[in-house]
Amino acid sequence: MKMKTFPIIAQLVTVALALSFTQIASAAKVFQWTDDNGQIHYSQFPPSDAAKKAEAVNVKAPKANNPEAAAENLNKLREGLKQNIDGREKKSEEQIVAEKNKKIRADNCVLAKDQLRELQSSGRIYKTLENGERHWYDEKEREGLVQQAKDQMKEYCD
Repeated sequence: MKMKTFPIIAQLVTVALALSFTQIASAAKVFQWTDDNGQIHYSQFPPSDAAKKAEAVNVKAPKANNPEAAAENLNKLREGLKQNIDGREKKSEEQIVAEKNKKIRADNCVLAKDQLRELQSSGRIYKTLENGERHWYDEKEREGLVQQAKDQMKEYCD
């Protein structure tokens, strides 16, 4: 009978030792300290400044009841985070394009307003041709340019 009890006791001791090693491995050391500004910090490493006193905080990680389910859940969380990051990056790119377009529209609005103001306040208007000569706009051409500037203002100004 003593021969049969020894293997059972040896098995129990082996299981107890294995459990104690996993408990030690899962309990990571965490340090807590307060900086000069009164801010509390937590880290796996104590502060490098020897003047600061860090207290070791006892943290125990919960054990998974079903390791396969925990791994699957972790993978789902990782995939969800990846999709969230991808969505943010895509949204950020769309926001950058929208902001650039908004700036371009605002610049075009300013140009259209300036052009209309110039057309309405100036006397005679001309453009310089390629050969260096001036082409003076008559009243009908000037009205066409004014209408064009007004159309641009409608298009670009909100």
